[in-house]
Amino acid sequence: MRGSRPRLSFAITILALAACGGTPTSPSQQGRLTLTITPGPVFLGSPNPALLFFITLKNTGSDTVTLNFPSSCQVMWYIAERSTGRIVHPAGGSWACATVSTTLTLVAGLARIDPVSVSTMSAIPEVVRLPAGDYVIYAKVDATNYHLQSASYSFTLQ
Repeated sequence: MRGSRPRLSFAITILALAACGGTPTSPSQQGRLTLTITPGPVFLGSPNPALLFFITLKNTGSDTVTLNFPSSCQVMWYIAERSTGRIVHPAGGSWACATVSTTLTLVAGLARIDPVSVSTMSAIPEVVRLPAGDYVIYAKVDATNYHLQSASYSFTLQ
């Protein structure tokens, strides 16, 4: 019976997240652009559970928007410890970006969506691996002509 308590706790956490899945953070908005984080669906039967988030930069206007970036980094996302605010991903607290100018063009009504998977499991490829704990995820866009930061989305890994 003792071995089932962690599984039960994990299942309750997943159910709680699934119940509010699909609810985005309040959008950060500048002009016609919005930046949000939305939790993805949770699959209870998965042998390697991971939390999924979608980072969405959307052009809500009726005209095309072009963002100009001073580097190769465009939509950057961060995971921080909830209690301290210390960034745990990317390692070292910042992204390594090539120093080359880039652009991102969003047609009216369209969005760039970046999926992010987070788990405590080490065997899952293409996932951010973190120890159990309480975290927040948020995203930033630092173009020369637009600066946005999404609201933080809190989550717990067990």
